Amino acid sequence: MDKLKIRVNTREVLGKKVKMLRRKGITPAHIYGSRVKSLPLQVDTHSLEDILRRAGSTSLISLFIDDAKRSHKVMIADVQRDAISDELIHVDFQQVRMTHAVTVEVPLRFVGESPVAKSATVKLLKNMMAVSVECMPDNIPSSIDVDISHLDEANPTICVKDVDMPDGAKAVTNAESLVIKVYKPRLEVEETEAIEGAAEVTEAEEVEQKEESEKTSD
Repeated sequence: MDKLKIRVNTREVLGKKVKMLRRKGITPAHIYGSRVKSLPLQVDTHSLEDILRRAGSTSLISLFIDDAKRSHKVMIADVQRDAISDELIHVDFQQVRMTHAVTVEVPLRFVGESPVAKSATVKLLKNMMAVSVECMPDNIPSSIDVDISHLDEANPTICVKDVDMPDGAKAVTNAESLVIKVYKPRLEVEETEAIEGAAEVTEAEEVEQKEESEKTSD
């Protein structure tokens, strides 16, 4: 991925007055973290949307404040949006120290094709779409591959401990947490039970009819 950078400005408009900024296409923001003074910021909304789209939750961003020539290395810590309009409300940037490991949520990417994909009786249930990993800031993976080509009824689950972590990354999520599994939909289980139950009733009726027939012949 290309190096990401954005220029922001210190913000003097605070509280409820920030609505005025949003109407002008400016999003309120904040920076905090190690060795940086917590500071209110404002940033052009169009530029910020582009950065959010490209960076996700795992990429490092070079953030320049006002006319500074040196940047702060930050990550997107929190994004607030309007629940109805999806308009950006506020963004938090967290500064990181390049010499210290960070813990981040990394999305999972399911690769390969499971034999189950061709089955009409069983399905795949994805229980987890991201895992927490610890790594150095300049070694954060954009995603982690999960090979599902061996998933079948004989090998029905993949847990975090079964996922190969990229070099330099260590899983923080519980090793026993379920990532994906093979399962039989409940409807099909109920149909199978109903068929088996009907078969048992039919067999019982046949036995009963046979007993009645023997009594009649006697």
